[in-house]
Amino acid sequence: MNNPEDLYSLCETQTNGCWEIPGRRWFVNANKKAYPKFQCEGKNWRAHRLSYTIKNGEIPEGMCVMHKCDNPWCVNPDHLSLGSVKDNNQDREQKGRGRAGRTFAYKPQPKQRILTNEQVREVRSLIAGGMSQRKVCAKCGINRGTLRCILDGQTYRDVV
Repeated sequence: MNNPEDLYSLCETQTNGCWEIPGRRWFVNANKKAYPKFQCEGKNWRAHRLSYTIKNGEIPEGMCVMHKCDNPWCVNPDHLSLGSVKDNNQDREQKGRGRAGRTFAYKPQPKQRILTNEQVREVRSLIAGGMSQRKVCAKCGINRGTLRCILDGQTYRDVV
């Protein structure tokens, strides 16, 4: 792209007001943060930074261009603002996108005891007697992960 203004001619307006560039999601592998990238006037740009520069002028050194809409594919200048790294991090946390605000489809459950103390002693005795881990698992009806946790002391530490 030679003319920076060409960026906007590539956009499709979404129902939420975001201006997205269709097809640019193929460039995710080139940029781990999944921001679309362009080369314009011999310089590599993230699309949102180019958009901000077109409408507002040069971005001061060390400043971030933040998305009010939280859509890394949006280049709508009305959805972009400048902020420091600290501002960007605070914005991320306030919107629940930071480490503390992450949600998971799988919610880890507290470890439950699936063996009695007597069974744990038997497992340890069989291993100490030279039986293979595979055979101990089959005999006691446990999986290798449970066995490793017992042997490594991650579970059943209180069983002597």
